[in-house]
Amino acid sequence: MTTARQGALTAKIDDAGSMWSGVWSALARFTGGAVRRLEPMPGGLRVHGALDKGIARELKLQAKALADGEGQAVGIDLAEVTSWDGDGLAALVYALDVSELAGKRLVLLEPCDRLRHTLERSQLHHLFAIVRRDELAA
Repeated sequence: MTTARQGALTAKIDDAGSMWSGVWSALARFTGGAVRRLEPMPGGLRVHGALDKGIARELKLQAKALADGEGQAVGIDLAEVTSWDGDGLAALVYALDVSELAGKRLVLLEPCDRLRHTLERSQLHHLFAIVRRDELAA
């Protein structure tokens, strides 16, 4: 490997943020967008990719920790969710339960139209506060 090539690779690795965004982007392309991950955001969690059995357990653990923490509300950003299953929906209901038991409000932020439709068909939409980002700013 040439010195210039090695330097370029090292520079990319040194920038951890761009390195991880590149990794997630490559995995999403490789798996057809089915990459799942959960990341913290101020006052809540952000779900990327599939909201399924693979992420449901971690979502439950993180939701419990947030409900036990500071603040009056717990937010779950669903804008980047590409697919879901019953385990993922059950994890959202669990997050609602632990939030309410802790005296907090659970807010689902920006679910796509398909997910919102699934929540409506399963009669779960009545349980959750579902908001769009523009509604939060107002």
